[in-house]
Amino acid sequence: MDWIVYVHPASMLAVVALGIVVLREGLALRRARIRRRAVSSARHRRYAKILIPLVALGWAMGVASMVLLRNRDMFESIHWPFGSSALVLLVIAGAIGLRLERAQALDQRTAHVAFGALGVLLMIGAAVAGMSILP
Repeated sequence: MDWIVYVHPASMLAVVALGIVVLREGLALRRARIRRRAVSSARHRRYAKILIPLVALGWAMGVASMVLLRNRDMFESIHWPFGSSALVLLVIAGAIGLRLERAQALDQRTAHVAFGALGVLLMIGAAVAGMSILP
């Protein structure tokens, strides 16, 4: 049953990869908008709506893994603040994104990009930091 502690890290690597895809899609949208080219945001929106719940689920799995399965303090490494901050930033980016989708916050595109990009960057940081606490 020792394998179960690897479910969180393995699944989160896939989630980080999805986050990079969402970020790339979003940056492509931004480039197209700057160049005044028509482009569909459907794929970016679809993947982002999957990403945020997966990050939240992964965060909960990480806490459960540390506390319940490994009997360790979740605050013992930099992985905790990186992962928690990434989740918060991505939730904020998602909230702004939903408002953008409804054309209610078109002046907040830059904030959406900043929160989303920084959230994905912190996800990558959390992945690197998580390597140090693997069993």
